[in-house]
Amino acid sequence: MPSFMHINDPLRDQERMGRKEAHPLPLTTYLIVEALKKLRAVGASEEAATRSRVLWRGMKNLSVSEEFVSKGGTELAPMSTTSELAVAVGYSLSA
Repeated sequence: MPSFMHINDPLRDQERMGRKEAHPLPLTTYLIVEALKKLRAVGASEEAATRSRVLWRGMKNLSVSEEFVSKGGTELAPMSTTSELAVAVGYSLSA
């Protein structure tokens, strides 16, 4: 199993959260959160911080509910995105 799955899978596990079970890598996830806060603070001071951007995420092997299609949703774990649609499509079509 790739190492990122040890971080992301528990973050997406709604049942684990419902049981109030701790994340198996609490320090790692804490450090990721703190690092993202620092990066966001640095980025917020740049002139382009308020410029609108379109980001894409390539996804594969999944289905979404009608509720998700109509209302949207929130990703519960870190994810990669790209400003290039072709990159996201390429990932979605990969094996």
